Amino acid sequence: MPKDTFATPRHRCRPGSIRSSENRLCSDLIKVRWVDDGGAHEEIAVLEAYSLSGATLLMGMAVADDTLITLYGGDEEFQATARKCVDSSNGYLVGVSFWDQPPGYVPEHLLDVSRLVH
Repeated sequence: MPKDTFATPRHRCRPGSIRSSENRLCSDLIKVRWVDDGGAHEEIAVLEAYSLSGATLLMGMAVADDTLITLYGGDEEFQATARKCVDSSNGYLVGVSFWDQPPGYVPEHLLDVSRLVH
């Protein structure tokens, strides 16, 4: 295995998969619920990137574009729409747009990459 394998993020959002409004990298677990033709679904997803307008989730199941989903993080419940789902090596990266800015939700381990020193 190449020595730099662990230094390379494997699940970073691909260009164009979510909005560009001050995206922040993070790592948090968040409950996701949605209903599609297969019925009702619920899973715990990994929150990979976060902005005030949306997020990128690493999930075990694919979610169709334009699916309405409910997210539960901390004590907050908020609505979103799936905008893009991309197959990845460990699941699916799902880009979502929030209906409204989540009022009091702040993800754990939030990193503003623009503040890093080069």
